[in-house]
Amino acid sequence: MDVTSSTATIGLVQNKAESGGPVGSSDSPAPVQPAGPVSTADRDKQFVAATVAAFGPTVRHMPSGKSELNLATMSHILARRLGLVYDMAAREFLQQRPDLAYRPVSMELVINQVAVSLQKIAACHPECFPTRELCPCRVKALVNAMKVAVVRIGPDAHDALLRFVNEGLCLKPGGNLTSSEIYTAYARFANMHKLQIYPRQAFGRELARTVFKVFLKTPSNSILRPVGGTNRLTSRHGYKGLAFVGELVNSGDAGDAGDTGDGKIASEALANPS
Repeated sequence: MDVTSSTATIGLVQNKAESGGPVGSSDSPAPVQPAGPVSTADRDKQFVAATVAAFGPTVRHMPSGKSELNLATMSHILARRLGLVYDMAAREFLQQRPDLAYRPVSMELVINQVAVSLQKIAACHPECFPTRELCPCRVKALVNAMKVAVVRIGPDAHDALLRFVNEGLCLKPGGNLTSSEIYTAYARFANMHKLQIYPRQAFGRELARTVFKVFLKTPSNSILRPVGGTNRLTSRHGYKGLAFVGELVNSGDAGDAGDTGDGKIASEALANPS
């Protein structure tokens, strides 16, 4: 797989136009989702743009004058391009094959693929790629960062969440959902389909990765919801520009009895789509 095409290199040539470090919230503008079919190249460009917006430019220029790769950004880009995820339970990388199935791959092969990818990127962009990042210790550091960037607790839980996000959520201009609302619908969906479910303490992190992968959306801490039966609004963690698929009726929200807005859904419609 040639990582020098589109995904792995777009971020490098954008670096001179980017500034600042990682962005902590999703209130910065998100890529516009085209109405029609999106080509692989365009999808790659959108992914890189969203990744740079979330984690910062691919190359960081240090006060000392030296430059280094931004491991958080590059780990997401290379893992996507190489088709890698990290299975926490098995403590190994899985790589997507042409049949779209994921198969275990050795750590030695992953390190080799990442090293070759960086060499190709450096050859294409010698003017901005920090060549000292090609040393073995930095390659291994990037591989370790990839474990965090694309970790999944187990195939069943990951696949169940990915299925829910694909089938139960959709883009909606002006829409918004709290993470708690999403978890309530996700738990019902998983229980009705007898799927493995992430514990609540791990759900937020995995949801953020999955929503980013599917919709290129990052979390926001400014989702407004009323408190109880009052008219007073409070900010909650969630996602802007998303809504539930299906009929919008009140299903309530665990711990947020007074929630209203796009976080209203008949969860049964998700669990048993017509």
